[in-house]
Amino acid sequence: MGLAAMQLLTVLCIMALVTSLGLERTWDTFAALLVMIMALVLAMTLLAMFKVDYPKNYILLLFVTVLAGLVWGTGGAMLPERMHFQIVGSMFVTMAFSCVFVQALAEAFKHRPRELVVASLFGAWAVSVVAIVATTGLLGVHVVHMMCSIAISFGLMVLFMLQGGYLLIECDPDTFMAFVVAMDSTLLAIVALPVLWACGLTLCVFCFLGETTEVEEEAAAAEDAPADDPAFYHPD
Repeated sequence: MGLAAMQLLTVLCIMALVTSLGLERTWDTFAALLVMIMALVLAMTLLAMFKVDYPKNYILLLFVTVLAGLVWGTGGAMLPERMHFQIVGSMFVTMAFSCVFVQALAEAFKHRPRELVVASLFGAWAVSVVAIVATTGLLGVHVVHMMCSIAISFGLMVLFMLQGGYLLIECDPDTFMAFVVAMDSTLLAIVALPVLWACGLTLCVFCFLGETTEVEEEAAAAEDAPADDPAFYHPD
C-alpha cells in the first residue's frame, strides 16, 4: 500500500501541474479526455497482463501513472470547486495511513487478515475525511461539495474493497500490480462516467434524428404518391 500511496502522490502532482499550466483549457477537453481514457484502459490492461514481468510491469506502471494524472487533471476539472483534488487526495491519505493502521492493529487482529484489512482501510479513510475537511477552506470548496467529496470517497473505498480487497488479504507481492490496476480502475470510474454518459446521449440523439428523418421521408412519399396508387387505395 505504500507504493500505491506513492503512485497516488505522483498522480496528484501531475494533476496540479495540469491545473497550474491550464492545459485543460488549451485543448478540446472532451476529445482529449476520451483519447486519454482509452489509452489508460489499454495501459492498465497491459499492466494486468504483464504484472509479474519485470521490467515491463514498472514501465507500464509509469505510463499508467502519467495517464491517470492527465485524465484526472483534465476530466476532474469538470467537477466543481476542485473536488477532484479532494477525491484523489482522500485516496492518497487512505493508502498512506492504511500502512500505519496495519502495523498498529496487527496484534489486535492477529490471524484475522480480513478484519485487519477492513479496519485499516476504513480507519485510514476516516483520517482522509479529516484531511478533506481541513483542506476545504484552503481549496475554497463549498460545504455541500465537501460533503459530496466525502460521499464519493466513501463509495470509491467500498468499490475498491470489492475489487481489490482480496489482494490485500492474500498479501502476495506478485499481485501488487493487480492491486494498482484495481485502485486505478476505481478512480477511473468517476472520470469516465461523464464521458460515457455524453457518448450514450449523443448516440441516442443520432438514433432519434435517424428515426425522425425516416418518418419525414415516409410522410413526404405519401404526399407525392399518385391518387390511383394501390398502396394508398382506401375503399369507401
